Amino acid sequence: METTCRLTGRGASATLSAIYLGDEDQILDYRTYQEHIGKDTQRIYCSRVCLMTKHHQFTQGLFRSIKKRLEQMPFQTNRTIKLSEDTWAESVPNLEIENNDVR
Repeated sequence: METTCRLTGRGASATLSAIYLGDEDQILDYRTYQEHIGKDTQRIYCSRVCLMTKHHQFTQGLFRSIKKRLEQMPFQTNRTIKLSEDTWAESVPNLEIENNDVR
């Protein structure tokens, strides 16, 4: 599954939320991409994951900040609860920051 969010206008904002419940031998591969293109942008991404039995979960998030765009404020979190020792979860945050005005 993949989600893309592009904040292009001045003052653009977005809130992305996700909730997953994994069970049995399921494999969840979720990737999210956010680009802050406009000035004064704000984005919040929160996911909650509950893993049971033999579920596998991989989450990758990419935040990209465009050069010469100022005052960008991204927030990203992925919280996972493992209810079994047989579950596996991996979160990989990636940042591409081309300016120094990111909070």
